[in-house]
Amino acid sequence: MQYFELENFEERFCLNRTQCEGLLLHIGPDCVSPTGRSMALTAADKLLMALRFYTSGGFYYSVGDTNGPSKASIC
Repeated sequence: MQYFELENFEERFCLNRTQCEGLLLHIGPDCVSPTGRSMALTAADKLLMALRFYTSGGFYYSVGDTNGPSKASIC
């Protein structure tokens, strides 16, 4: 995932990569999309968007603008 390579990862998400990967191991199975659609967000995408939302205190506009998915995907 491209967001794990960001130099300012901890500043963006308030967790370091190791903490985020550990959290993903715990909650990832519950975040997997039940559909087999090709454009479904991955568990890692969902986690990072949620962390970015909580970190910034912003609305989905800024989260989507930062991470790339459409506003409809974030809602």
